[in-house]
Amino acid sequence: MTSCAGCSEREATLKCPTCVKLGVNPSEINYSYCSQACFKANWKSHKKIHKSFESAALASEQSAVRSKLGGDMTNSLSFSPKLASIKVTPNDPVENTDKNFPRNLHNASEIFLLTGNVSSARTLSSSTTEIIKLLENGPDGKSTMKLGRAVICWECGYAGIPKNADMCDKVAVDIKGVCWNCGRDGETNFLKIVGGEGGEGKEVEEVPWMEKNKDLEVEGESS
Repeated sequence: MTSCAGCSEREATLKCPTCVKLGVNPSEINYSYCSQACFKANWKSHKKIHKSFESAALASEQSAVRSKLGGDMTNSLSFSPKLASIKVTPNDPVENTDKNFPRNLHNASEIFLLTGNVSSARTLSSSTTEIIKLLENGPDGKSTMKLGRAVICWECGYAGIPKNADMCDKVAVDIKGVCWNCGRDGETNFLKIVGGEGGEGKEVEEVPWMEKNKDLEVEGESS
């Protein structure tokens, strides 16, 4: 029996027609639901699975990468287990209860690869390289470093401090982060870094994201 991807309580009798058409492997990603109502209730988070399959350009890239890597798209990509310590914050209660919602950046990298989105997988890998090094070695305290809340963009795979960082740092403000890489804001989720252990072995949360200050880089290029 296949359980519902939405509520996980009832037997799934309906499959997402788009996932079937796109050839999503049901053994890797559950896209079956118990009812139309449950499917609609989980649509906002479920539709992210479709993103990687919806363009002919992606299909062309997949073919080129498969040819270059001998059919294995993952040979040239590696993701640090430390990415699991960078949590993805759900945007709403629906995402929070969705079993398929990626809970951390390591889950996100797996979803990109499972759906064949090689370009986004590479972008995620490259954009997290610096933060992983900083988490391992500690920040150097240079003024060129920028700290803040980061986002992951499901459109392009970029993870980092958003363009509208000043607004996003105001936690009380209900606002979406704008991706620095592609400029999209409709497909982003905030990230939360969990680092070390506190009293009684509890995880210490809200370690700020650290990266080179892109604003300074832009100023340097224009001067």
